[in-house]
This record gives sequence, C-alpha cells and structure tokens, in this order.
Amino acid sequence: MIAASRDWSRNKWWLFDRMVESPHRTSFFAREGSGPMQEAAQHWYNGRMTDPPSVFPAVMEEACEIVQRVVNEEMKRRQRFPLEWGAGGTDEVWRANVAASNCYEGSKESVGFHSDQLTYLGPYPTIASLSLGGYARSGYVQYYYLS
Repeated sequence: MIAASRDWSRNKWWLFDRMVESPHRTSFFAREGSGPMQEAAQHWYNGRMTDPPSVFPAVMEEACEIVQRVVNEEMKRRQRFPLEWGAGGTDEVWRANVAASNCYEGSKESVGFHSDQLTYLGPYPTIASLSLGGYARSGYVQYYYLS
C-alpha cells in the first residue's frame, strides 16, 4: 500500500478566500462486487464530485476480513440503536464496503482536529478504523442538532 499511495492525491478545498491543500495523500476504495455501493461510494467532497473509487487491492481485502471479524464480535456484545446496522435482531454480519485511505509520512503531515461531515452515512453508521505504522490518535463525537 505504501508504494500505491505515491499515486494518491492531496485533497484541495477553498478556505475563506484561498485554495488550501491537505498535507497527506488520500484515496477512496470500494469492495469488488459491492454492487450499488460502487456507485454510491463516488461522493461529493467539499462541493465537488470525486473520481470513482478504486477496487480494494488484495492486501486491503485481507485486512478487511480481520477488521470485519473484530467489528462483528464487538457488535454481538451490545444492544443496537433502532436505525443502526443489525437492529431488530438480524443475524446478518456487518461487511465493510468502502474505505477511505490516508497516507501520512511523518508528523508534519498531520491534519489536527477537524470535523468531517458524515451525515450522509445515516444516523448510526458503523465505522471501523485501522491505523498501520505510527500511532494515530482519532475519535468520533456524537452531535445533536437542536431545532
């Protein structure tokens, strides 16, 4: 994946009155055979349509199998929210279908605290995160909107 990441791109977006670029390289993947997810994975990022995602490489597919096993074991241990995957007592297993991949080559490529808008994923998405290499501190926060 490190060799492949050399061809990944850096996200660009407008911040106030100037174009800025992320310090790290990124790419988006969809699992082969994911059907409609392949099309759905092509999404809008900062006001512009992204390129179609690449298919999971073999090494990512292998890592995905391990992550899925861990996630499904953890999900069996707790009660689900009504709109969350597996709610209603289904025996289906959670299956990763897309992956956002980032390559950080050292501490100068960190992005710092930020908030990605992931509301299009639904109210209770199952998000698995895998960090390879150095320590990566990350977290997810539940937002509540008042009307």
